[in-house]
Amino acid sequence: MADLIYLKQESLARYKTLILRKYELIQECNQLKVEITRVFGDLMLAAFRVQLECLKKKKTIEFCQVYMNRNQEPDVEEMQEFVRKETATLRGYLQDMADLHEAAQRVKKTTQAEADKIRRLYRKIAKIIHPDVYPVIMESEYTDALWLMVQEAYTCNDLEILQKVDAFLSSAWIEIKEPEIADFGDKIAEVRKEIQEITENELNPYKLLLEDPEKVEARKRFLEEELESCQAYSMQLDEILLRILPEGVLVLWDSD
Repeated sequence: MADLIYLKQESLARYKTLILRKYELIQECNQLKVEITRVFGDLMLAAFRVQLECLKKKKTIEFCQVYMNRNQEPDVEEMQEFVRKETATLRGYLQDMADLHEAAQRVKKTTQAEADKIRRLYRKIAKIIHPDVYPVIMESEYTDALWLMVQEAYTCNDLEILQKVDAFLSSAWIEIKEPEIADFGDKIAEVRKEIQEITENELNPYKLLLEDPEKVEARKRFLEEELESCQAYSMQLDEILLRILPEGVLVLWDSD
């Protein structure tokens, strides 16, 4: 029995370590995404905005062609509502990208010593309140908000926030309940697989891009060419719109 208890404790410790490592990698990926947005964000946003304008124009043309096939003039208000609905998903992506770009501008620059301290604090805090390590940590409506604050602070290199959370947790009474998992072997294998996928599919590609100046410049050239191509296509769509829109019809789209 003692051997079984020891084995379970050892498996639990290994599981906790892997869970924390997984989320450290996720946060590192988030930091790299923010850095990619900071480096390429202006070009990405510009190209995306033109792509959205192109989609609006394509959907307007599509709507007008339906009415032309019926020998009818398009209803302007109905057309604008159709375009708005058809572009809703892309407009949402653009807003997400704009929000990420804005957040990237707020990320604080840190020294290596500060970065190391941020990682240590994040790991220390996660061992106490990480929801996957301790599903029930304390009966408080503020727990989720506190964990979200910690994740954002880690992504934004906000040492001050992490220090405040650490001080709060050091003085707070926390009820810890160990996770009830029947088979740690399956869970450990699952987390290891997730760690491998995150490392190979996200972390390494981001690092390889940002650490290679030639790749950074190549990516910028690609985005510039994409922007020019989208702008040229947008002008072509303008010409088509001028031909098919009834005389006197003015199309106004929502600004994004």
